[in-house]
Amino acid sequence: MIVDVFQPKNARNLDEATAQLLNELKRGNPAMQTSRSRVQSRVDGRPALLAELFNDSPIGGQETDIVVSLSRSNTELLYFILVAPSKDLAQYRNAFNTIIESVRLR
Repeated sequence: MIVDVFQPKNARNLDEATAQLLNELKRGNPAMQTSRSRVQSRVDGRPALLAELFNDSPIGGQETDIVVSLSRSNTELLYFILVAPSKDLAQYRNAFNTIIESVRLR
């Protein structure tokens, strides 16, 4: 799991900021593809977006990257990337949901 902050450029809303983040991730890894577009979600009661990407895993096979993003401020996007082998994603999904539900923001 990766937790980090992204600084979008001139994004007017969460959707635009998340689109910039996803484009940046894909630019760093051209094989990465979207398998599920941005859908509305919540993290600690705040609006968030969730997207699923798939990619070649560095250890072989395919991996699924679940990206959850939310506005941290007017200029920063907080995001989480949860990674699992695509073939085993169903086994990880409950753990991923539990992690995101446990997040408390200050």
